[in-house]
Amino acid sequence: MDRIFTHKSGAQLWQGGMHDVNHLLRLGNDQISVIGLFAQEYQPDDPYGRYELIKIGYDDNPKVGDVELSRVATLADGASDTFSDRLRAGKSCLSSCAMGLNRSSLVSALTLMKVAGMAPGQAVNHIRKLRKPQHGMLPLCNPRFVKIIHDLAPTAGSKATYTEWYSAHR
Repeated sequence: MDRIFTHKSGAQLWQGGMHDVNHLLRLGNDQISVIGLFAQEYQPDDPYGRYELIKIGYDDNPKVGDVELSRVATLADGASDTFSDRLRAGKSCLSSCAMGLNRSSLVSALTLMKVAGMAPGQAVNHIRKLRKPQHGMLPLCNPRFVKIIHDLAPTAGSKATYTEWYSAHR
């Protein structure tokens, strides 16, 4: 589990895989309030009721069709809105998926764009710098997820500037 960002509220954005979630659900962690579960194949419950669980599982196959990819973009964007709200409220969040590489990174990158004002490329590079490779794979190795990050940037297909969009989402 890696810390990706600390918000001015003091809340932190963390990123990890299902082994990190298993550890938290079993042993607890007072630093984290919210866990995002973005692997569709892994949606556990919190047996002790310690955490707010955001269960939005989706596929990370780079060969999914355009309709499914659009669904993924919508779900990840909504999850990043929730994470952004929680961070602003002072609640630390863990973005997770099976390995902590693609689905969690997608939500983390979109969250960074909203709460830290990072441009898409900055958010991607920030995550790749802080998140360790898993099984020889780099974070955001799914090129279609990187495309989603760029496509959801406010300047994609919009007359609004990134600064205007960021100001509206702070």
